[in-house]
Amino acid sequence: MDKLKESKDLLNMMIGYRAACDEKASIITAVFGVIISAILLSGGAETIRSLFNDLNAANIFILILLAVSTVALIIGFAYLIATVIPNTGDVGCEGQKELELRSKAYFTGIAAKSYEEYKKEFEACNETEYLNDVLSEAYLTAKACDYKYRYFKRGVILSSIGTLLLLIALVV
Repeated sequence: MDKLKESKDLLNMMIGYRAACDEKASIITAVFGVIISAILLSGGAETIRSLFNDLNAANIFILILLAVSTVALIIGFAYLIATVIPNTGDVGCEGQKELELRSKAYFTGIAAKSYEEYKKEFEACNETEYLNDVLSEAYLTAKACDYKYRYFKRGVILSSIGTLLLLIALVV
């Protein structure tokens, strides 16, 4: 088994997971935005205004549902947006033995140096050092994916709850 090839394949797989999560979050955010816009533009805003004109127990309950819906949607959208914000996965990883945070195999390590410095370090790197760099990047990318998918899941759940509550409040 060629460990370097396997580690590169692993890194590429993690990069694919990260890209897929970003794409899903972008699409879901747009879908929720379209649904909410359609609801509010198809008479939802007028229904909400009318609730304030006749404040009784039922309307106050509906206004509370709308408030909870709004909070859930705002927090859900914040999580979805946090999903697509660039993250290198190195937060909290300082001090781990052999973990290379400024790798020769990833953009953060490459961009931190001049071209001449990078080229000199890369050419001087042996296969074991390079394998460690690639494995470090696979690990950091996996950490970034874990962060993104946790935020994505929270964003979808909260946005779904917020949209459902909005629909319930406006249908009742």
